[in-house]
Amino acid sequence: MEPSKIDTDRAAVKVLYTLIFDVIEEEEGRFQISITDHPHFSDDPRFRAAVRERWRNGIKIVPQDWPLLS
Repeated sequence: MEPSKIDTDRAAVKVLYTLIFDVIEEEEGRFQISITDHPHFSDDPRFRAAVRERWRNGIKIVPQDWPLLS
């Protein structure tokens, strides 16, 4: 993917997350949202504070040792 496309996509995702954070703050705790996505905005304090887990390097949302459903 070309760098300008990546920059454009990253900016669009950042706008979306800014909107999400603004709405949550405006609702003063009456609204919760769970997002499973993969961006990482290390330059954004609200984003860093909101991340609970980074699913990387073998850490998975569904643990490997959970039994399979049949």
